[in-house]
Amino acid sequence: MKLRITIIALLLALAVSGCGNSAATQDSASSTDPTEITGNTEEGEKETSANEDNTSSDEPTELVWWVYSATGDIPDDQEEVLAKANEISKEKIGVTVKMINKTAEQFDLDLQTGEYYDMTFSCDWCNDFDRNAGNGYYYDLTDMVEKDAPDLYKAVPQKSSA
Repeated sequence: MKLRITIIALLLALAVSGCGNSAATQDSASSTDPTEITGNTEEGEKETSANEDNTSSDEPTELVWWVYSATGDIPDDQEEVLAKANEISKEKIGVTVKMINKTAEQFDLDLQTGEYYDMTFSCDWCNDFDRNAGNGYYYDLTDMVEKDAPDLYKAVPQKSSA
């Protein structure tokens, strides 16, 4: 079941949220962390994420994606790769991604303080899925996927072999 929810959450975050017309706003002042990649958002503008309605259908939905970095530093060429990926995804599905590099400690602190995100890295040694799901940090998308994307739901195995 854990594998099923993880796969469904990732697929839905990319497919369903990306095709929708939803976004949430956050003040850019809260995103001055040098470990963040903001794509094409400039300082002083409002940033969007997949929670509130977009006011313009021409603007892409921006997804906030937390990724692991042992030091919190941005890997070489991440900015260039993300810029190109965002260019393609903006054109094809109306979505851009803002990657925020976090250490294991930053994941825990940011989850506890309610920091907003759309997608997150998770494994057994950092940002543990079972513990965080048990603490209510993840939204269970199973019923939504079964109803709104039945073919996707059928494609995901019922039980994990792990």
